[in-house]
Amino acid sequence: MDHMGYGLTETICPILTKMDILLCLIIGRYQHMNVSLSSTFEAYIQKQLDEGTYNNASEIIREALRLKMQQDEIYHARLDSLRTAIIQGEESGDAESFNMQDIIQEAKKDAGLNA
Repeated sequence: MDHMGYGLTETICPILTKMDILLCLIIGRYQHMNVSLSSTFEAYIQKQLDEGTYNNASEIIREALRLKMQQDEIYHARLDSLRTAIIQGEESGDAESFNMQDIIQEAKKDAGLNA
C-alpha cells in the first residue's frame, strides 16, 4: 500500500524504463504524466530506492512536488509582504534628513553613557 493509503502505486505508478516517472495526481481521478529526468536525478532516485528511503519513484516525485509547493507558498508570502512594505514606505511620506552623530549622541544619552 502506498503512503497515501490507496494501495494503487504498484499497479498505476510503476517505475518505467530509463526512470521515466508516471505521476499519479489525485484530482478526482488519476491522471498519468511521463516525466523525463536527467541522469543526475535518475541516480538520486535509484539511491533513495536502494537505501529504502522510499518504496518507489512516484513517492519521491510526489514528495519533491509537495516541497516545491511549500517553497512557492513561502516565496509568494514573502513577496506579498515586501510589496506591502514598499507601499507603506511610499505612503509614509518623504524621508527626512538626519545627522548620524546626533543619533549616536542621543543613543548614548538614552543609555546613560557619557556623551
